[in-house]
Amino acid sequence: MARLSNRRGTASPGWVRRHGSLLVSLIGGLVIVGLVATIAVVSAGYTAQRVDLTDGSVWVTNGSKQAIGRANPAIGELNAVVTTASSSLQVVQHGQDVLLFDSSNSTVDIIDTAT
Repeated sequence: MARLSNRRGTASPGWVRRHGSLLVSLIGGLVIVGLVATIAVVSAGYTAQRVDLTDGSVWVTNGSKQAIGRANPAIGELNAVVTTASSSLQVVQHGQDVLLFDSSNSTVDIIDTAT
């Protein structure tokens, strides 16, 4: 019997059989690329979280010793002490900003929390 040739432009079953793994790899790769691209376009992303990483320290006053100190309640000790010239003291703390109010001298001082 004579073998009939396929019309021009059609793939022969022999080609698909010989290159089946290549065809499966190409289709699988295109599906994965399409899936990743679709997720990237559709995704709204994630909202950023703002986390306050303070150490929990608080500034306290001691009028009788004319000093203020930074107390760390996690370990229960003072880790910084600043002496003053007055016993009438108040401390205001907002995050890392610390102000010392001396009502007897009517002054306000900024405390350097790095020291």
